[in-house]
Amino acid sequence: MRTHCICQTCGAPFVADSWRVERGNARFCSKGCRRQLGSLRERLLARREIGPPPPHCPELGPCWLWTGGAHYQFGYGVITYERRVIAVHRLAAQEFLGIDIATTQVLHHCDMPRCFNPKHLFSGTQADNMQDAAAKGRTSRGEARPNAKLRDVDIPEIRAQLAVRLESGETFAQIGARFGVTGGAIYAIARSRAWRHV
Repeated sequence: MRTHCICQTCGAPFVADSWRVERGNARFCSKGCRRQLGSLRERLLARREIGPPPPHCPELGPCWLWTGGAHYQFGYGVITYERRVIAVHRLAAQEFLGIDIATTQVLHHCDMPRCFNPKHLFSGTQADNMQDAAAKGRTSRGEARPNAKLRDVDIPEIRAQLAVRLESGETFAQIGARFGVTGGAIYAIARSRAWRHV
């Protein structure tokens, strides 16, 4: 089905597919008008929707939610810029904060993937990103992991067996076989490299 629209650049009427209108992609009558949209800042702000402030840090102000395309798996807003598809929050950090996105990661205070409000963004390393995710409870560990073979209640029993392992002469592999895991998994528990939270 086709819908009548008005070009945001030149004001000319044009016809577009209804699915493009529903997605917000029917804003220009031609590629030429689309290119005239302006600077990166103007392109970003043209697709901004003011959302509610994050509940855990309302002092930062409202989220700027990206109304354009999004990454199919992670939900981050994406845009084509200089012939590359790139995350909107990274471009916003470069444009508004001057962060060099080639050498650093851009993290969210608000934990909203579609948000690109500069007040909600900060730079960091991959380690900072993982620590931030763990501090906010966005990582899974132990039996909450989808591929976990052990349960939290198994760990104290394994540790008890490890305590008497030298006397009984059992190997890590033998203990692991009883629980359906490898000897390496039992060794990691013995050295506190795995299941430290239990």
